[in-house]
Amino acid sequence: MDIFKFVILSVACVSGFMTISYEGVAQQRGWGVGSSYMMDRLGFLSILGFLCLWGSVIISFFVNPWWSAFLVLIIGFVGNMILTILFGSYTQLLAIPLVIGSFILVSLYVFPSSTPIDNANYDNTTSNIGHFSKSIGHSNSALKIADKFRGKNGMDLKSLNKFMESLNKALSEAKKVDTQKINENIQGFEYHYRREFIKGLELVIKGAKKQDLEMYIEGNSLFNDWIKWYSHSYDNFGKYYDDF
Repeated sequence: MDIFKFVILSVACVSGFMTISYEGVAQQRGWGVGSSYMMDRLGFLSILGFLCLWGSVIISFFVNPWWSAFLVLIIGFVGNMILTILFGSYTQLLAIPLVIGSFILVSLYVFPSSTPIDNANYDNTTSNIGHFSKSIGHSNSALKIADKFRGKNGMDLKSLNKFMESLNKALSEAKKVDTQKINENIQGFEYHYRREFIKGLELVIKGAKKQDLEMYIEGNSLFNDWIKWYSHSYDNFGKYYDDF
């Protein structure tokens, strides 16, 4: 788990709870309520609070392990209760910089504009990590084509040619990767990349050419195993990319 992102998302969730819940708490306790906090008027702060609250939970589900989203929600709820008790009617003053700052921090440092697995155009295309990145990018292109025809009878000739071209490019780049070098930083990479990613690509390509469904399914199964392993190792890959 990326602790830095987890902390930012947790703070954002707290600020969201503070902004959205303040009106109800203030009415119960006789505190003043600024118009920006009134949900029925859709004030600026109430909208920002809603985005921080649910945005932090949803984003956490994708940028960290899925279960971290529940932790963020719990911390947001408890943190809001504690701060509201401590600051009382001044909570609405505290919430203003907190929710605005949280929104900016989440936008800048948490929500990724791209991820390693989508980065097919890595600048240093002749480097080891560049070949790896391009192999993943080309395989993703093939997956997108296959997804369009999922559940249908088959691909048209033009799509099939693009599908096979992407697979062959992915395999070509994959064979240029020094797996031992990456394995020094990410344990298990060499095994999974060679036994699942590369082997899966080879079987899918051969199965498609020979119209061997059993071979194609076996390759697809290996490729899915690779995706599962990569997803679980996402944080390690993110740190590895940061070194280049």
